[in-house]
Amino acid sequence: MYQYRIGPTLVPLEGPPAPEECILVLLPSEELARNPILPGLEQTLIHTPPARDARVCKAEVRRHCLCGTIVTPRHTRDQAPIAFGYLLAPSRVVLCDGTGAALSMVQRLQKEKVWK
Repeated sequence: MYQYRIGPTLVPLEGPPAPEECILVLLPSEELARNPILPGLEQTLIHTPPARDARVCKAEVRRHCLCGTIVTPRHTRDQAPIAFGYLLAPSRVVLCDGTGAALSMVQRLQKEKVWK
């Protein structure tokens, strides 16, 4: 799992985030299946779909979050489809990825600062 503070730049977090901080969380599908405890997502993380189940792009509106899947036309070098499960909640964004593509993209955004 990787966590980043969202602000003028993306800052990797070493420890647990403060409740009021805006955080991006990257989780592999396998880690999501183990039901991790994440501050600020205690009631909503269960709605995050794993990337391995993604077949179409979709969005579902829940009481306290928006969740769904994104399927891209791209593939990894190993020809695995690049797809994500996502959860958008107040002050938290979760991306669930089975290929590591999300981490690569976030690291590139962090380095290039093009996400502002």
